[in-house]
Amino acid sequence: TMGMLLHFNDAERELNAKLKPHLHSIHASLKLNQDITDANVAILKTILDDIYEQIKRNDPLFKKICRRLVYTGSYYIRLRTKKADEFDINLVLDLPFRKGEFTILDERPGYVGYKVSPAAVNRLLQEGEKDWVHPLLKLINGENRLVPERVKRSLQSAFDRVLQTYVIPSGLRSSVARIRPSQSGPAKTFRIILKDGQWIDVDLVPVIEFRYPNWPSGIEKKDWMDKISPVDRNWFLVPKSPMSNPSMPDGSHLWRLDFQNMENRLIQDYGCVKPIIRLLKTTRDSYTWNLSSYSLKTFVMHQLLAKYDRGYWDPKNQGILFITVLESLGHALDQPGPAIPFLFHPNVDLTEKIKIPTKRNISGTIKHIVRKLRESPDRCCELILGESGTPALPNDVTQEAKFIPYMVHQTENSGGAWRCLIS
Repeated sequence: TMGMLLHFNDAERELNAKLKPHLHSIHASLKLNQDITDANVAILKTILDDIYEQIKRNDPLFKKICRRLVYTGSYYIRLRTKKADEFDINLVLDLPFRKGEFTILDERPGYVGYKVSPAAVNRLLQEGEKDWVHPLLKLINGENRLVPERVKRSLQSAFDRVLQTYVIPSGLRSSVARIRPSQSGPAKTFRIILKDGQWIDVDLVPVIEFRYPNWPSGIEKKDWMDKISPVDRNWFLVPKSPMSNPSMPDGSHLWRLDFQNMENRLIQDYGCVKPIIRLLKTTRDSYTWNLSSYSLKTFVMHQLLAKYDRGYWDPKNQGILFITVLESLGHALDQPGPAIPFLFHPNVDLTEKIKIPTKRNISGTIKHIVRKLRESPDRCCELILGESGTPALPNDVTQEAKFIPYMVHQTENSGGAWRCLIS
């Protein structure tokens, strides 16, 4: 109670008490179907571990550079709001270059180049009888840069070769029908199709790992990072190049910096931070805002660091904190400049793909929701979940969602009738 008294006035405490039971029932409705999820995870792990071993057996390059599979994504850090049928898996690579044989070049906020020295190339050519050397050198362009697209393609072809003759392990034949490759984003995506008609989508992303005390030169060190144990201060290069921009030189050789391990440590067991991220994602899905899950998680991490105090983020304060964070998000989307900066670089805007009018519309809708939540906290479920009181199916979040600013956002439900999400 000390935390409540310190940080909030009487009206806020009263609002918090009214919202809490409603938020509790929303969280209950979001609870994953644990049996299905755990079964999916077991199937996924069995198949992936098996395919991973086969890739290493069949492909000399990946046998040399593959270190381990890391199961990442919202399911594993308890931020998933819907049933777990999509998984991100990082394939951690360890490249055979020694210290001094490569440089990480800070070329654009949040992105780096990986440049291999001519001496390293020569050393490898002298060891050229090894069957992994030439496939590795093919990943490096004329400027001696390791090219993300080439690394992705190389993994994809190794993967496809294994899939062509892949036999589903005998223990899974009763539940798994087939495995189908498909390609999207920075990842090798494939689909495990189950016999009951459901499926599991998997993104397999090749990433390059660096460990503390290595640190990228363009990224400022902050106090909060010192609280994270050095073993968790590893970071990655992810094969995702920046958006192409006519005013910028070509960035197709650039890798995106990724600090997911540190981010996950920051929010781990920190009061109601994760429940609030889940509530934001759920609200986003109900209103089909095209804000990525990662941008919402990042926004809450900024709020956490601005008020780095366990008493404040106590689970008992979840009601008032959800409104506070939602209101701040509405303001942020209405401001000029980066609406949601990357946690590790203030000049990288995680909402850069969203057009300004769309941001304003989302902001207007948020301000409306906040006003309604303050006036009638008992309407919390319909305001967050939509009128049905159950989570709406998300539209493709990448599409520019259409908003009717400040008024009603209408979605068509399966019956063909219109329903209002807010009035």
